[in-house]
Amino acid sequence: MFGLPLATLESSLYRTVATHRVLGSSEARDYTVRMTAVADDTFYLDLPEEQRLARLEARDGPAPQFSSHWDELLHERQDDLRQEYAGFGLLPLDASLAIDALVGQVRARLEV
Repeated sequence: MFGLPLATLESSLYRTVATHRVLGSSEARDYTVRMTAVADDTFYLDLPEEQRLARLEARDGPAPQFSSHWDELLHERQDDLRQEYAGFGLLPLDASLAIDALVGQVRARLEV
């Protein structure tokens, strides 16, 4: 549009569809994500499993405290959730990195 690559850091749409699929929603299973503006690249923040567990332990102690039954199910099905994200073709960014490193990853990808 402006001669520059367009990148999207997605949160809600893909996260909602992926989460509902992992939790068994038949409606989400058949849903196709359609975007009006198509980005050159679409990224999502991915936290490595060991880092995710370390953050949970730092917050809650050795036994994670979940705010709902659904949160507990998602905790148990992180691999399934990552597979759903992979199916969208989104590019993962390591959320354990500092913001400058994340920006560097995006810039490097857009320059390819």
